[in-house]
Amino acid sequence: MGNMDGIVTNYAVAITGKVPEYGLHLPENRKGDVIVKLEMDFKKMSDADIGALAYYLGRVLEDRIPVFVNLPEKIELERLRALASPLHVSGAVPMFHAVGITPEARSVEDALQGDKAEDKITVGWDEVREVYGEFQYENVDLVAIGCPHCTYNEVKKIAEMVDGKKLKVKLWVNTSPQVKLVANRAGWTEKIEKAGGLLTSNLCIGPGAPFAACGYGCVLTNSPRCAYYAPDVKARLASLEDCVKFAVEGNEEVLR
Repeated sequence: MGNMDGIVTNYAVAITGKVPEYGLHLPENRKGDVIVKLEMDFKKMSDADIGALAYYLGRVLEDRIPVFVNLPEKIELERLRALASPLHVSGAVPMFHAVGITPEARSVEDALQGDKAEDKITVGWDEVREVYGEFQYENVDLVAIGCPHCTYNEVKKIAEMVDGKKLKVKLWVNTSPQVKLVANRAGWTEKIEKAGGLLTSNLCIGPGAPFAACGYGCVLTNSPRCAYYAPDVKARLASLEDCVKFAVEGNEEVLR
């Protein structure tokens, strides 16, 4: 997360090897603005729960930088990504600090650079449920996971969950070329495809998702980013585990 430069700027950086010195490249612009405290136990939240929380916060924070004060000291990459990704979907949050986790936030004082916070926000399950309510469409005909791209752990987990089964609902799993190569060699791709799923690399299942063009009308995903951006389809939000269970069983009771 950082400066939201356009593609022209990024091309110029790639060609010149130089980056404009502005915005979040300047320490004073990385100062936290709002202290965020969670009422719930972060460890008990699913990936979709965390995404829904971040989606809510993005809308409330707008372009301000949050400082999370009571997250666990050790968080898996996938859960940190679930927190980071939706913040600049519903809002324009450029970055965040997590006290005791991110490098510039050894303490609240460090994250705020010695200043006082503009505001303090407490969020809980009511806010998470509010976001789930925005993505509660039925008649799901596609399950899509991988926005942002699935990690090694996620692809392996999905492969193990569908191994030896036949999917009742189409499943698309998207990842990077590097992870796809490992998945091919590890047999994960074969397990997913034998079940009737599809493992793709470098496919955008956000703004560029081809769901509607392929005839799908409602997508089930663990990503608020995908649910918000996927064009011309409705969306429903659920955890990765529930997404895969639904693909296997085809029963919406799994999602209740």
